[in-house]
Amino acid sequence: MLMLLPASVLRRCLLIGLLVLLSPIISQAQSDAKEPDSSAAVPRGPVFAVEGATIRLGALYQVDATAQDTDNPSGFDIRAARLRMAAKSHGVEAFLQTDFTKTTPLYDVRVRYTPIKQIRLTAGLFKSPFSRSHLWSRSGIPLVERPVAVDAIAPRRQVGFELQARDASERVSLRAGIFNGTGRTPRSNDDNNFLYVGRLKLKQDVARATFSLGANAAYSIDSDVNLGALSSSFSGTRAVFGADASITSGLWLFAIEGLAANVSPDGGLDRRATGGYVVAGAPLFSSSLQIVARYQRFYADIAGESDQEWIEAGLNYRPAAAVRFQLTGGVPYDKSPSPDDGPRATLRFQFALN
Repeated sequence: MLMLLPASVLRRCLLIGLLVLLSPIISQAQSDAKEPDSSAAVPRGPVFAVEGATIRLGALYQVDATAQDTDNPSGFDIRAARLRMAAKSHGVEAFLQTDFTKTTPLYDVRVRYTPIKQIRLTAGLFKSPFSRSHLWSRSGIPLVERPVAVDAIAPRRQVGFELQARDASERVSLRAGIFNGTGRTPRSNDDNNFLYVGRLKLKQDVARATFSLGANAAYSIDSDVNLGALSSSFSGTRAVFGADASITSGLWLFAIEGLAANVSPDGGLDRRATGGYVVAGAPLFSSSLQIVARYQRFYADIAGESDQEWIEAGLNYRPAAAVRFQLTGGVPYDKSPSPDDGPRATLRFQFALN
């Protein structure tokens, strides 16, 4: 993972982390909450029992107010308007999630079977097992948006099948999946090839802290697939890699991740997109207020485009379990590669039930 980020970037990352974690105004109050990417911090929605099955309803609403010095106007945005329904019966779980802010509102449709505690089988439309930040629940991400490199490089949500295995202590987990590789579109595969994704995670609890290491890889042969920032219509082969490490303890957080994508278009030149981030957080005065800082970088390896580098800071305030306020501000580092990349600040109101 460290090899994916230049030495100069790593120095900046470590400096930001130390500035946040060692700030003298930060209180030493600790929390017994689980990792911030755990849904345990968000209260459960209403639960119903129907003929031996339990049904739970949930929701996620996020409203943003953004001020920015770019070609994009400042204003208000409904960032998420999600409804969730989960059902469980005899070891089988079904989950449905919609987001009405998307052109295609179908977000998750999965069925999961757990024959034994250490084995879990999942089929449908869901997050592919790649990248710590990508697998972070949107209701708990430390800043208002995930890093640009993660959104651009990670395979994200896909239609397919996944096998997860873990040891009895849950310190080691392995996830492997096979997918269409066409993203959230529920249509059939683009060709007779598939997207293969795997992730290995090691976790160790020490006192109140949790240490984790992760590594993931993905490979596919594509035909006219939208890869977002990498290509709007890609045909060829792509190989994606990433690694991450984190230390968490309640609101204390330090995480670093690096990603790389090798894309070889049919009849075109090979490209290597790279990026990563480091994020640090700590409680500020109380267990309901958190201060966060992040450095991120993304290089798409596209002619005429420069590196995107950002330094960001924010505050997260949770006055109640279901309610969260986030304030995130960011500025480009060294240079602004396009008129869309200027200083910006976003205030978010969130209401969530899992």
